[in-house]
Amino acid sequence: MNNPSVQRPAYYARLICEHMKRMPDFYAPSLQDVKDALGISDAAFMSGLNWCIERKIIVMEAKVKTPAFHVDVEEEAMKPESSRLSSMLRSPALAEAS
Repeated sequence: MNNPSVQRPAYYARLICEHMKRMPDFYAPSLQDVKDALGISDAAFMSGLNWCIERKIIVMEAKVKTPAFHVDVEEEAMKPESSRLSSMLRSPALAEAS
């Protein structure tokens, strides 16, 4: 038989969406903050979140990995000394890394 205390994912999705509507720019910096604000279990939160993601109601942002510098270190190391120095002068992050 069905357990009446277990809600469907759409129920938790609605809770998440209602909370997100109150956030500045509809953005939450942390999933944990949203879950804590709603006071629901991990399983309930994830079921609602996954429901929203599958329907493209909520979009998860991936953190963009930016390199510390724009020059491939291995390629830079293989350059003749004079070339490497001029490149290092143009790329302060690389000069500090050496």
